Parts: sequence; C-alpha cells; structure tokens
Amino acid sequence: HVIASRLKRLSGTAQRVLADASVVGAAFGVPMLEAVTEATEDEVIEVLEDAEDAGLVRELSAGAERYTFSHALVREALLDGQSTPRRRRLHHRIGEALEADGAAVHPAELAHHFIESGRDPDKALKYSLEAGQRATESLAYEDAAEHFERALRLLEDGRLRCEVLLELGRVQLRQGSAAARGTFREAFGLAERDGWPELLGQAALGFASRYTEAGVVDTEGIALLRTARHAVGDGDRALRAELTARLADSLHFAPEPGEAKRLSYEALRLAPEDGDPHARSAALESRHAALLSIEHLDERLWLSQQLVELAQRERERELEALGRHWRIYDLLEA
Repeated sequence: HVIASRLKRLSGTAQRVLADASVVGAAFGVPMLEAVTEATEDEVIEVLEDAEDAGLVRELSAGAERYTFSHALVREALLDGQSTPRRRRLHHRIGEALEADGAAVHPAELAHHFIESGRDPDKALKYSLEAGQRATESLAYEDAAEHFERALRLLEDGRLRCEVLLELGRVQLRQGSAAARGTFREAFGLAERDGWPELLGQAALGFASRYTEAGVVDTEGIALLRTARHAVGDGDRALRAELTARLADSLHFAPEPGEAKRLSYEALRLAPEDGDPHARSAALESRHAALLSIEHLDERLWLSQQLVELAQRERERELEALGRHWRIYDLLEA
C-alpha cells in the first residue's frame, strides 16, 4: 500500500514506463525499455531520474544504462497493477525485441517472455528446450528440469514429447529425484505405443539405471529391459549391447546369477573395442560386476584397466573415476 501510494505521486507516463519495466524483469536496460514502451527516449530517461529520486529504482553501475528496482515489492506492486492482456502483449514485445537485438541473451529469458505472452508456443518451446540443454551442460540440473517441464506443458503426445521426457528423466536422475522413474515410465509407454525402438531402449536404460543398493532385484526394470531388448533386436548393435549389459547388472542379485554372467559376456561381444564407447563402457562395467568372485580376479584386472583406458581416451572423467574405483578394488583383492 505504501509503495502504491508512492507510485501514484508520479505522472501517468512514469507509472506506465515503470510498469513496462517491471515486465522486462527485476533488472532492465534503458535501450530495452525504450524499445518496448510507448514513451519517447527523453521521457524514459526523465521517468528513470524521477523514479530514482523517489527511491523506486537505482542504477546498477554508472554509465551502464542498467537499472534495478530498489525492492522486489516495488516490482510486484507494478506487476499487480496491470491487466493480464497488457502484460501478455508486453511479454511478446520484449521477447521479439530480445530476439532482434542479437546480443547474447540466455534462452531461459526468451522462453520466459514467450511463455508468458501465450502468443507464440513454437518459440516458447524452442527456447525452453535450449535453456534446458544449456542448464544440463552447466550441471544446473534443477534449472534444467524446470525448463524441460515447461517444454512438456507445450507438447502433445508425439516423438518430441518422448524425447523431452527422456531429457527430463536424465536430469532428474542427476538430481537424485524419485520422480525420474515415473518420467522414464511415461516415455517408455509412449515409445512402446508408437513403435520407436530406439527411444524405448533409452527409456528402459533410464528406468533401470545403475543400482545403488545391494541385494535389490528391480523386477519392473528387468521387465522393461527385456521388452526393449527384444524390440531393438539386431537393428542397433550398440543400443542392444547397452540394454544387455544393464539387464545383466539388474540380474546381479537375481536367484539365477548364471544369466547375468551369460548376458554380460554377450554384451562385451556386442560392443567391440572400436565400436560405440558408451556401449563398450557399459559392457565392461557389466562384465566386471558379473565376475566379482575371487576366481575371476585376473579377468577383472584386465576389465578395470580397459575401463580406465577407455575413459581416458574419451575424456570421460566420471567414467574414469568409476574405472579407478574398480581398479583399486581389484588391486586390493590381488
């Protein structure tokens, strides 16, 4: 109420310009504000000077032509005072201005404005996916999950939805989120219904990810891996190798351990040294896990060394850490 009273002391033009600035963001540049507001350049500068004198905004740094609201509640009061149609038009105008600017704008910012505008779902989807991928590359998995979830709200059933579900499931796994299995289950259902064996295999691998608890038999994960392995067949040798290796891992604590050994050997045969590195690493891991008995120590020493060397060639530091973990285990046992 106090902030609203202070805003009312300003001219009508000043109130409109500041309201436009609140839609741009918590911080805003003068050129952007000039591009999206209906006021003239001189009026914008005058408004910002008056607002700074009133303690409503402050310049971020001298000469930078960037301002921020003095308090989050100032921006909130300005946003609340606008109608939904006006806010949506402004969001769309801001998104288009950011695109036209050509500067290094983060796709998350573009996604936000196009989503809020409700007028250009294709651009909203495009930038949400780009933002999710960039956050994943930066290891910001919580942010990535939010971007992919927003993208899913813009998608109907279809191959792209299945692919985005897989991306979301992977970052949820990195978060340690229990929601990951449900996400992969949904992706598996879509892929199975519409006959996409590659996506079916990826969904099964995500659902039955590396086990982290000894003695657990994941019966649902095993069922999904068997279904996907059958669907993939011999059409994709590398994916079949990964599915076979993961199935062997999942059967490690099953009543019949002989099947895990047989499948791990098959996975290693399907994934040659000069083939897909991800399939090869999965096969090496799987074979190593299947041969933890002391009688297989010599073969495990070779397998763990192969895993380390493969990780170094591919510059996969996480895989190298895993390989060294097993290497140390084998050396200590030796």
